[in-house]
Amino acid sequence: MPEIRELILRDHMGASLFRLPVWGKLACKLKLALRRFVVATGGSFLAVFYHAVYKAHVWHALRTLKRLPGTRSIYVSRGLATGAIVYGVSDVDLVVLGEWSDAEHAEVMKQLRKLSRSSPLYDACLWQHAHTFTALGGLYATDFYYQFRFDQGRSQWKLLYGEDFLATLPPVPAVRIVPGYYMDMRNWWDTFTKSVFGDGVTATDLVFRNSIAYKAVGEIVNKSLAFDRGSIQHDRSEGIQLALEKATGEDRDFLLRLQQSAAHRHLRYSGDIQDDSFRYLLRLLENFHSKIGAAPGCQPLPGVTLEVDASPDDLLLSKSAQTHASEVTQRAKQAWPGYRGAFLLPTLSSFNLDDLLLLIQIDPRNIPPVREIRELCLFHAHASKGFTQRIALLLLLEQGAYQLETVGFLELWHLLVCPAANPDIFALLNRPGFLLDGSPAANIAQPGWTQFAAALIDEEIAVRRAAMSAVNADVTLTPLELLRNLWRQLQIELIHRSQQSATVLVPMTPRAIRRALVSYGANDTPALATLEAAYRSVLDGESTDFRSVLPEVFALISNLPPRQP
Repeated sequence: MPEIRELILRDHMGASLFRLPVWGKLACKLKLALRRFVVATGGSFLAVFYHAVYKAHVWHALRTLKRLPGTRSIYVSRGLATGAIVYGVSDVDLVVLGEWSDAEHAEVMKQLRKLSRSSPLYDACLWQHAHTFTALGGLYATDFYYQFRFDQGRSQWKLLYGEDFLATLPPVPAVRIVPGYYMDMRNWWDTFTKSVFGDGVTATDLVFRNSIAYKAVGEIVNKSLAFDRGSIQHDRSEGIQLALEKATGEDRDFLLRLQQSAAHRHLRYSGDIQDDSFRYLLRLLENFHSKIGAAPGCQPLPGVTLEVDASPDDLLLSKSAQTHASEVTQRAKQAWPGYRGAFLLPTLSSFNLDDLLLLIQIDPRNIPPVREIRELCLFHAHASKGFTQRIALLLLLEQGAYQLETVGFLELWHLLVCPAANPDIFALLNRPGFLLDGSPAANIAQPGWTQFAAALIDEEIAVRRAAMSAVNADVTLTPLELLRNLWRQLQIELIHRSQQSATVLVPMTPRAIRRALVSYGANDTPALATLEAAYRSVLDGESTDFRSVLPEVFALISNLPPRQP
């Protein structure tokens, strides 16, 4: 059974593994209906009953899972493990480890799905948290996000059954500590913005809005404090209290009101919690971004030059996407007094070469209100709903950029953007050709290639090779899915090889990839020209037949020569 990263990538390739079933959607509605009553009565005599209900859920899950062949460890995580539980807000989160065959692993995930469907108290994504010991070891060694989560589990998760495998994991290397924090911060920024700028239940329900703001602030505060303190502290309430002791002015006032909201089980907040949290988090993240470049693993590698090959004329840009980007920019320019300019560019942090970032540069002293940003996000979402090409919308401030809305898990790598993690983006911000409107960005230093950026390439290439080997002959892939994944495979294979030299070459477009292949001593074959033309045609809604050249392209990917000195 593939590990979770490969499953996610296969889903991105069109396998539809992560779609919520009908009963799952019904469970979400049931959960929302019950939530308000349980939260409102959580401080009454009914708390004893609610505590018993949560314990019964844990007991039932433990009884179900431990009898499955090969199951070796079961942990409960998050609020139930630490005792920081709010009845009606907290879920039952579990992590299951074992030594399973593929069939046995599939059965464990099936049982976790059944648990999620059986009760709204179980986390809806339980099935994603079943790992073999081998897969967990691989995730811990190579994936920043999972490395942080499993390391956190040593002190924050409670072992319910079996052996404590987490206790046997080695310490996190120093060069991976802050990148791990950063990947988790990205995850919480995603959770927060889906509530603030989305249109689902987390955006419309009062308890969700208040509790998610509290959780996001607490989690991001803790990583920010860890940067200064040299050690991580995971408790959200303690982190907020530590931040409060140092805060002044509007930050102190906000944190006090946030604490009061939590004390009332997130049933009320004095003010607009989303607007207040948004502004506080931007200030907090700007400060973090100003320091991250000095952290181990985040500094430019000495003696290594970064060469980003991208030209505005080479961009994969459909006519509809280009028109839409201009319309969004003009709306922001007219509505936001703090507007400075806009950039449209590709990024290595997207898994499709045709995915683009629209970065709207804003005066950090004049951030638009949340309601105005939400209006732009809604326009952006509705106007681009039928587009083949994806344009992500970000606010660009002085130290970093911040994505406002997401549509999929694979956008995690550019939800928060800074030179240490995304050097290619900041290299292109220095080029006038990617300026869509306004004046060129000021005070942006030429970034360097970092160990953090290099590790993300090394991580993806191993997972992608495994995923592509499973789907490269899959005729169910749409032409666009196949083209996207072939070009991405070529791109990261070339970058991976260039990391062995003194100049890291990052080709950002199909034409740049073809130029890079020539520099490697490979031939710019007619097959690649055919494949590029097909990519552009499909983006514009035209049908094209390119499968006859696929054997030659697959052979090229498998036999790339080393880069020429």
